[in-house]
Amino acid sequence: MSNSKNLNLSVVVPLYNEAGGLETFNQKLVKTIGSITSSYELIYCDDGSTDNSSALIGRWHKANSRIKLLRLSRNFGKENAMTAGIAAAHGQAVLTLDGDGQHPIELLPLFVDAWNEGAKVVIGIRKSNKDEGWFKHLGSRLFYIVFNKLTTRKLQPGATDFRLIDRAVQEAFLAMPETDRITRGLIDWLG
Repeated sequence: MSNSKNLNLSVVVPLYNEAGGLETFNQKLVKTIGSITSSYELIYCDDGSTDNSSALIGRWHKANSRIKLLRLSRNFGKENAMTAGIAAAHGQAVLTLDGDGQHPIELLPLFVDAWNEGAKVVIGIRKSNKDEGWFKHLGSRLFYIVFNKLTTRKLQPGATDFRLIDRAVQEAFLAMPETDRITRGLIDWLG
């Protein structure tokens, strides 16, 4: 792993009613981020959860001020929660991942290594999902086929919101006027 101790990293985690697995997720995430850099902020974007997700994050913030809570007034949807978190991020690079534990946290150092080597966007690609039923698999395939036929910019099948973007990409993303966003599509469009 490259020397990243001076990297100021923002990690954005949109979540909705994830309290059940959030304690384990947070412990693993903080440990992994801490092994990468000592200068980070972890921004949880609570998209109007009705469970105690926000209370947990508030407790963690008291013990570690680098853990922050951005609480939306109601459920606006994951894309809006992620955009709010990206807008609040102050790091040289912004890493996004889902709070449900489906993105492999142990791969974060590889994302940072790619950034250290000059990558402005690092994308996690899902090869397969063993928990995905045939209906969801078919729906996902159809989405990519239709999206790629209807637009000039092509989405990579299997691309996820598990990604790292450079500060320059963050600024360009936030300057876009779109309000109904598909975050990964807009970031891919930026190149």
